[in-house]
Amino acid sequence: MEYPLKFTKCPNCGSESRAIESVVKEEIENGTIKPDSKFALLMTQTPIFDATQVKVLAPRKIPLMLGYFDVCTACGTFYCVEMHKNTGLVEPKLDGPGIRGGGPDGLPFSKS
Repeated sequence: MEYPLKFTKCPNCGSESRAIESVVKEEIENGTIKPDSKFALLMTQTPIFDATQVKVLAPRKIPLMLGYFDVCTACGTFYCVEMHKNTGLVEPKLDGPGIRGGGPDGLPFSKS
């Protein structure tokens, strides 16, 4: 599969008109934002990483899926307009239980 995936038409009614995209185009034409600016009603970033199965001992790159969503102006359907495959950086957690001499409750060991 090749990325980015682009969905140019509403999956419900087939319209190509989207709310945020149309406002962004107007603002670009008015000169209030730069050409090639990208906005979405909702952007999601989903890491493809099982933190319960893999220990991160050093910074590590992981795959991410980045989705852009908008609303059809013809029928109001909320849908994904673009999906990108990317990478992100996961870093080791340096605080919490068992780190820096902490006990299982996350508090420092007390001296008796």
